[in-house]
Order: sequence, then structure tokens, then C-alpha cells
Amino acid sequence: MYYYTYVLRSKKDSQFYTGSTNDLRRRLTEHNSAKVSSTKNRGPFELIYYEACMNEQDARAREKYLKHTNVSPAALCPLPYALCYTFLCIFVLLLHFTLGSYFIYLSSSLLPKL
Repeated sequence: MYYYTYVLRSKKDSQFYTGSTNDLRRRLTEHNSAKVSSTKNRGPFELIYYEACMNEQDARAREKYLKHTNVSPAALCPLPYALCYTFLCIFVLLLHFTLGSYFIYLSSSLLPKL
């Protein structure tokens, strides 16, 4: 089972929300159905970034880091799209085969246009 750290962007006010869960699809549906008290008046949302972790502690630690360091989701990958995609593929493979901790997804809407 994976645990996820995710970043959503409100389509209503363009603000970001960071969270963690063990079921990403269910949680996104809850956010978009106004079932989450902290985001119920800000939907609908789009998923712009997530990381999959092997345990809940890693996912929560990453969530805390992203929330408390004010990291902009756009800053997670400031390289041009082709380089960023290549780098992410290599990075994910290295982490998967060495640590097995994180898988990363970054929405193409955040990446610079070529």
C-alpha cells in the first residue's frame, strides 16, 4: 500500500492545498465534493502534484515539509519540460530501485512551455 502527499490547486481562487492520504482518488473526490472542512468552500480542485511513499510517516513528513517551507508547486520542477521529464524519470527509477520510498507526479500545467 502506498501513502500519498499531494498538492491541489483550487480552480475557484487558484490557491494551493497540500495534504496526505492512503487513497488519492478517494481524497480528491472528497475535496471536490466539499466533504473536507478545510477546503469545502474552495473547490473544485485539480491535482497538480503528488508523491507516493511506502509508509505513512514518510508521506506526512513530506506534507509537513511542503506546508511549512512554503515551497511553490511550480518550483518543484523549474526546468524546461523535456529536461524536467527526463530528470523525473531517472530520479523516480533511482529512488525506486535504491530506496523504494517515493514516486513523483507533476502536472504538465505547472511545467514551463517549450
